[in-house]
Amino acid sequence: MSEGDQRVRRIAIVGKSQQLWPVATLLANSLPEGMRLVLVEDVESVPPAAVTVRLDDPFLLRLGIGAKDFSTTDSAVFALGVTLLDWQGEGSRLHLTGSGSLPAIDDIAIHQILLRAALSYDQAQKLAYLYQPFRFPARAVEAGKFAFQSTDLRSPMSMLRPTVQIDQADFAALLKDRFPTDRAEIVKGKPSAGLAHKGSEFIEQIDLDNGHGIKADFFVDVSGGLDDLADKRRQMDWHPLFEGLPFDRLASARNAEVLPPSEKQEAAQAIDGGLLVQTPLRETSIAQLVYASRELTDDAARSLLGDGAQSTMFKPGYVNAPWHGNVARLGTASVKFGPYLSADITMLLRQTMVLAAHMPTRLDMTVEARDYNRRHLIAVEQV
Repeated sequence: MSEGDQRVRRIAIVGKSQQLWPVATLLANSLPEGMRLVLVEDVESVPPAAVTVRLDDPFLLRLGIGAKDFSTTDSAVFALGVTLLDWQGEGSRLHLTGSGSLPAIDDIAIHQILLRAALSYDQAQKLAYLYQPFRFPARAVEAGKFAFQSTDLRSPMSMLRPTVQIDQADFAALLKDRFPTDRAEIVKGKPSAGLAHKGSEFIEQIDLDNGHGIKADFFVDVSGGLDDLADKRRQMDWHPLFEGLPFDRLASARNAEVLPPSEKQEAAQAIDGGLLVQTPLRETSIAQLVYASRELTDDAARSLLGDGAQSTMFKPGYVNAPWHGNVARLGTASVKFGPYLSADITMLLRQTMVLAAHMPTRLDMTVEARDYNRRHLIAVEQV
């Protein structure tokens, strides 16, 4: 059998705990017998963060995780979407909610049909009025209501697409509990050096700061730990988004104040120079602020979040080809969009599903890498 036909047998996943466990758990529950994982877990503390995920996300469905599982965690709160504050001027309030599949006629979306009807009478301004009955999820939020999605397609409740708001550390712990420990070796540490095959772009081994050496056929980097070991081609692959997203700082803080049930909806507030995302949890809340340093100083940002706020550099962007050689980059190693709509965790979950679909890969993984990179760029564009 040629090397091109041989399959990867050992996969190393490298990264911070919060991003490592979603990838490790899905792969461990997807890989065939005989394939082994080695997890290099960076347990260094990170700033507080919250994530909001739809309960019908394909990633959660694949692992069989539902509302009952989240209810056992310390922080999970269920909601119907995100409230947008001050986006249309001070005091404005909008509700961004997901909904189930709306009616279509001959595969034409219902809002397109309604728009055509309104235009035919020169009354385009009536589109919003015509669409009101289909805004049930947003109207439920406006009324301060919550319910889980109904399986009865005749019920308006079937249009609801509930979300779960959870501390990112609790989300990682929930997934870690579902990890089959007999499938992997777990090592605490960070990459410090790499050894490539002679005359090849493939990595043979990475050395850790604790003295361990990790050999594998395939390496998955979920938070940028292998960036310093990458060749110049990969280092130059970053495409910044400063033109469309002019923020360069990210601050976050945890608030010990427990909010009343009526204020458990995540809110994204537009402020001068930035966007403040506040996510209520069960016994606390987490605030994350992306902002432009030329408009808002770090001191001003901390004053909005509280004394314990941590501020770091924020470089929104993405890579074109996250899978290069025998290294695939996921999560913030490949894309950084920030906390709004939990875009970073959304990308990680999508990337993980795509990666799992390409396993087991061959040692000659050119075809798999090409398709993964193509689907990665589609996900980037969508998000």
